[in-house]
Amino acid sequence: HAGVDVLLLELRGHGSRPGPYTFGLREVDDAQAALTWAAAADGAPVPVGVIGLSTGAAVACQVAARLPDVRAVVTDSVYPRFYPIVRRSIRHRYHLPAFPCAWITWLALCLALRVRLSMLDPVRLAAHLRLPLLAIHGGQDEVVPAEEGAQFFRAWAGPKSHWLEPTGTHVRIYGARRADYVARVAAFLEETLHP
Repeated sequence: HAGVDVLLLELRGHGSRPGPYTFGLREVDDAQAALTWAAAADGAPVPVGVIGLSTGAAVACQVAARLPDVRAVVTDSVYPRFYPIVRRSIRHRYHLPAFPCAWITWLALCLALRVRLSMLDPVRLAAHLRLPLLAIHGGQDEVVPAEEGAQFFRAWAGPKSHWLEPTGTHVRIYGARRADYVARVAAFLEETLHP
């Protein structure tokens, strides 16, 4: 309704899409292919903004770092580094000690994917990204604490704005504050994609 064309992409291993989920490594190739397809279907260059939630936000940062056509990024509940998420998950979900279990899991993931996953950390990419950012985070986020979201926001090199919703939880702000969410994102995209 805001006059923006939308292409929705499910990440591997999310929703109804089969896996395996590769922690952003191959998902960024999928996103790039989708954007290339959309540009070809449109027939003319169009300004592109990317929006991602949680892991999708990490993928959005990678897409922005890789594709010069991307002019704006919206992140919702982004983590700055992936290892702390693994550590918390091991401790809370499986009730195992973070050390050595999280470290072994992390090493196994890096070996299986043949990449240092820390190279894909959004906070590492943020320091090199100079395009506009709208960072959305919940003050009650149980997966990525608000302070970790703030670390990512502080690291972003380009122009940026931050919406910290005090009662928001992980990727639930849209559901709780839909009208406000849509208005803020639409205004940000209008300002950054059609200055």
